[in-house]
Amino acid sequence: MSAPEIHIESSEELPSRFWWLPFLILFVGHLPFLLSEYSTTWRQTHYQFFPFAFIAFFSLLWSRQHSRNLRPKLVLGLVILDLLMLFTGAVVWSPWLASLGLWHLLLALAVSRKDKDTGASLAYLALLPLLTVRLPANTDVLIIRTLQDLTSRVASNVLNLAGCLHLRQGNVITLPSKTLLVEEACSGVQSLFTLLFLAVLICCWKRRRLFHASLVLVSGVFFAGFMNVIRVIIIVLAEHWWQKDLTAGWPHDMIGYTVLVLAAGLVYNFDYFLLGFTAPVPDSGLSKPNVAYRNPCVAAFNQIFATKIEHTSRGLDSVPPDQTRWWKLSIICSSVFCVVGIAAQAPAFFSRSERSSNFTTNLNLLTESALDPNVAGFVLQTYNEEERGRGDIAGQFSNVWVFHDRNMDVTVSCDHLFCGWHDLRMCYTGIGWQVSDSKLDQSEPEWQGMRVRLAKPDLGSYGLLFFSFFTPSGDPYQPPDTNDAIQLVQHRLRTLPGFSTVPDTIQCQTFAESPIPFTEDQVDSVRGLHLQARRRIRDAALSQGS
Repeated sequence: MSAPEIHIESSEELPSRFWWLPFLILFVGHLPFLLSEYSTTWRQTHYQFFPFAFIAFFSLLWSRQHSRNLRPKLVLGLVILDLLMLFTGAVVWSPWLASLGLWHLLLALAVSRKDKDTGASLAYLALLPLLTVRLPANTDVLIIRTLQDLTSRVASNVLNLAGCLHLRQGNVITLPSKTLLVEEACSGVQSLFTLLFLAVLICCWKRRRLFHASLVLVSGVFFAGFMNVIRVIIIVLAEHWWQKDLTAGWPHDMIGYTVLVLAAGLVYNFDYFLLGFTAPVPDSGLSKPNVAYRNPCVAAFNQIFATKIEHTSRGLDSVPPDQTRWWKLSIICSSVFCVVGIAAQAPAFFSRSERSSNFTTNLNLLTESALDPNVAGFVLQTYNEEERGRGDIAGQFSNVWVFHDRNMDVTVSCDHLFCGWHDLRMCYTGIGWQVSDSKLDQSEPEWQGMRVRLAKPDLGSYGLLFFSFFTPSGDPYQPPDTNDAIQLVQHRLRTLPGFSTVPDTIQCQTFAESPIPFTEDQVDSVRGLHLQARRRIRDAALSQGS
């Protein structure tokens, strides 16, 4: 009986079999910051699809790649961009920059291989991990606000047509029997991001061209909004006609999942519907005898708009045998940058471990005694506690004190826990208030906050709001201009060399309402209450949370 033949790989075969190894080594160099960034991203429910995006990217890449795509300069340029972002992120201690650099690395990985069915580059697959990079400058928060308002407006108009008596104030729909809030979960933002991921996945899976893919993405936005308007209408009419509460529990979740599945089906079918308009047009002139030219209009349409249904392989050449030396060099360089990258990120995480104490948050973080019965001339009237869902936009826990002076009641609230800066203005506009004036309150430069004047013109009500944040370590969390990307960058640079990974934060807010506009003396009085209350709340929270 002959011994089995053992195949020993030659050094020339290594680059073709382990072409992915340099990229994997560089990927490891991003891990410390990536773990921090994506743990933060996971807390945002509208980004919780990101594990599936990475799985889809690597699965399609591995199943479709065939041979090396000879674009070394482009691949090298993308890797250099990745390294620049990684080390810049280490200098300014920004995991977000590291995640953006990782996307350039994955793009380089996709560009470096050819599609086994078409012979073209696999760069289009990089759209999948691009969706996992969080939008900068709180753009996702602005999208949430816009979708909440749009969903409420459209749903209210449809309810008017259905004869449902109601009053809409911002994102609050008031029925004779109950008041309903169109929250983030009902605004469509979660299904919007998920449907955009599904639309990109369909286009990558089917290898759709740019024109076709753009229309599919637009359909994802439309169907997300349409189906969530239907969702809000169902919840409101169920309460109005049958007094059925569908705003919480498994009925609310079931409606959400059903709407998401229906919207996904509509996007999938719309992709096939577009094929009727973007299928290649045959050039009948070429089939005629003695015809040596093509119809230019047909050729232009097929080149720009047409979606290929059948694919032909082209240019699937093997790796040249002289790539071994460059492959070994890339292994050495990537290993060096991996070690240097991890070392550059280490100070940020040592700083993080030093700054984070054994802080725990729950409903008992604060008690009524955290604030004295008399603060800044205001007398305590009532105290209560509120607990909401873990991902609630208003925070999971709230400790609320109501104070009174000679002519107004003022509410002081400590809301926790948030991730980074929470734009409280969005919550108030969502319940019908309009922002008439908003600016930084720099009464204490080392701990700045926001001062916001609000109004409900239709009801003749005026509001005054102060809010600010501190971290579990007790450090003030300074407010950037949440609508200005440039000031966000300036805020990041001003706070160097502090650890700027988005921290957990605790919110202190002070709110007063009046039937007439607030005078400057009243503004100063409410400001004084806010400044004193937040210091006492911070001291009490640190003593309880540690």
